[in-house]
Amino acid sequence: MADVTVLSMAGRAQTAPRDRQANAEILLVNMRRALATVLVAYKAPETAKSHAGAIVLNGTKEAALEIDRLTSVLASRQPRAISEATRKTAEAIGRLDGIFRMAGTTDPRAAEGMRALSANWATYTARYALARPAQSKAKANPAQVAEVRSNVARLRSEVQNLRTKVRGNAAVTRDLDALYARIDRLEQRRITEETYHSTLVALSAINGVFVGYEVVSRVYYPDVYVILHDCREQFAYYQGYWDGYYDAYYESLPATYYEAPFEAPDATVVNVDVTINQQVENYTTQNIDVFVQETGAAEAAFEVTPAAQDIPERSATTGMEHAPDAAELAETVKPNAETLRTLEVDGAVSEAPRSAADRSVPADADATAQPVPQSPGATPAGRDNDEKESSAAPATAPAQIKPGVKPATKNEGDSDASDPKIQTPAIQPIEPV
Repeated sequence: MADVTVLSMAGRAQTAPRDRQANAEILLVNMRRALATVLVAYKAPETAKSHAGAIVLNGTKEAALEIDRLTSVLASRQPRAISEATRKTAEAIGRLDGIFRMAGTTDPRAAEGMRALSANWATYTARYALARPAQSKAKANPAQVAEVRSNVARLRSEVQNLRTKVRGNAAVTRDLDALYARIDRLEQRRITEETYHSTLVALSAINGVFVGYEVVSRVYYPDVYVILHDCREQFAYYQGYWDGYYDAYYESLPATYYEAPFEAPDATVVNVDVTINQQVENYTTQNIDVFVQETGAAEAAFEVTPAAQDIPERSATTGMEHAPDAAELAETVKPNAETLRTLEVDGAVSEAPRSAADRSVPADADATAQPVPQSPGATPAGRDNDEKESSAAPATAPAQIKPGVKPATKNEGDSDASDPKIQTPAIQPIEPV
């Protein structure tokens, strides 16, 4: 197999404190630090401004807001609120991952922020969405398992059809190939009552990534956007299954579980370039409102007319570093049965440290942390996608701009693909790379 160039930060970096003891709060702070790294990299004077950058910054801001909401609801101990916030955070992080993979900068500082974000989220979901309480109220009956299994197979087939339809665009094909591989691995893992919850976690990320692709395509590949938009509900069907399972799941976790320390994988450390470390720490520790304001200001500065050169060309052998798979990672970060039983009865206790080998993240893990008829009582498909993206695009493709013609500006009151503040005029489709 040919060598693959990976966008990552090897060396020349200052890391966050290397204390591997973590809990829910520490992982969420790490995610804030990772997003701050992306923001600072884009704010750097040497970073060229582009509409693609505005889309990435918008996704960064939305992910930060969802992480902040999740942090707040954890303190409330309200199971249904925690379930919803966890799902929405998964979708927002997946959305940003999809945007960045399709249109992100090749700056290794930003790439490291995205890698660390994915690693910390995978660790979080492995620990706080895949652990098995002794007396769990969350159950999946055989009919539900069969429905999800059938829908995942249908989703794989749909993505295969999408790959065929966009073969003329090498960049989009590469991204859809990666998405197809994730769904195929999910199906090959076998969807059973035992893997039902990890399937839902994987689908939440897959759904987010697809929405991210859709957001970028609406601006840069309008013909592709029409194809993707028609499939949106195929990716959002899992939401009703999530609510039906995880509302009960979070009733079962001990109240002290979120504070209990555990040995986190090395990959959760955010490696911050020494030249931007102080700025990153400032954004990490300041109030979320400061981060949102700064990201919004940077986003506005990047709102320029889209152009083909906005999206960096990446060769076929270049790709974003793989993010860990939560289901595989769960084997190294989940508590043993005795620890969890102790927590359920007595409160928080420390776990025995794990070896470095046990705490490593699988190297062949997936590419990031996802719509069909629903079972009775399921949540309407695609509801949060529509909320977050304002339908991510109109039902018909934006008018393509002829060469030399300035894109039409958005009229007041028009809906937008990702945020009310971000204009998304279409450009002439970019030639395949």
